[in-house]
This record gives sequence, C-alpha cells and structure tokens, in this order.
Amino acid sequence: MTAQLYLLGLPEVKLGGATKAIRLNNPARLLVYLASRADWVSRSELAFLFRPDEAEATALKHIRVLLHRAKQADWATNIEIDTRRVRLLIHTDTAAFKQACDNRDWAQASKLYTASFLGDYSAADMPTYTAWLELERSDLAYRYQTALENYADELEQQGNVAGAVQVLY
Repeated sequence: MTAQLYLLGLPEVKLGGATKAIRLNNPARLLVYLASRADWVSRSELAFLFRPDEAEATALKHIRVLLHRAKQADWATNIEIDTRRVRLLIHTDTAAFKQACDNRDWAQASKLYTASFLGDYSAADMPTYTAWLELERSDLAYRYQTALENYADELEQQGNVAGAVQVLY
C-alpha cells in the first residue's frame, strides 16, 4: 500500500484509505526527518541530529536501534537502508507544497499549506532536532507568504481585486 504523510499541522499518515495520527516518538521523528529530506541522509548526520553530545560510535549505535524500530511502522515500507545512509520515499504534503511553489502554481500552494510544519509540536529534549524543526517551519512559512503574495498579484492582474484582498486577509 502507498502511504501519504501529512506534516502540515498535526502529523498524520494515510494508508489504505484510513488516516491516523502519528505519535512523535523517536522512531517517528526519524521517519519524519527522512521523509522531509526526501533523499539519502548519512547515518552520521542522523547520529548528530539525535545524539549531538555523544561520541559518534555511541550515537551511531543509537541510530541502528532507531532504524530497527522505525522499520516497524506500517507507513515505513519504502525505507531504504545501507551501511552509510538511509532514505524514506513517501509522498508528503510538504513536498507537494514545495513543488507547487517551485512551479509557481500559487493558487495550489496557497491551498496546500494548511498549518505550520508539525503544528505546535516541540522536541524540547532534542536541541539539534528542534533547531532543524524551526528552520523547516520558517522555510515553509516564508514560502507560504511568498505564495500568497504572488497569488494575490495574479488575481489583481486578472481584475479580481476582491479575490486578491481575500487571499491576503
């Protein structure tokens, strides 16, 4: 079954027609990070993300355990793991939003951005993960603001001033 991951707002996964909330424990945090990156990530990077204050060998051992646990998630079927790197291939709403922005499809982008990245979730016990989370939120919010401004400009150029005002307010 193909899974779809929703990360704008409270995290959810749609699998086989059913949508369920994701509890953000460490294995799920790892999967969310991999899904957001949508490319290969080195195990060393993951080790620093999850255990920045530990020796690399110890942190890498922790990552091996996390990966083992993460593979148990029913929505992690497309996780690929090799000796030095990992990736998760899964459809995400954030990737669709970024693609709409890249394609300058401002109307679609404005519809796709429904809430901030992972809602108000905080990983206070993980400062490096929290720093990444805040950067991702900031980037997506900036893209959203840009999309709204460009969409309003398009509507105004089409003579739909009321629509442009509605988009911005």
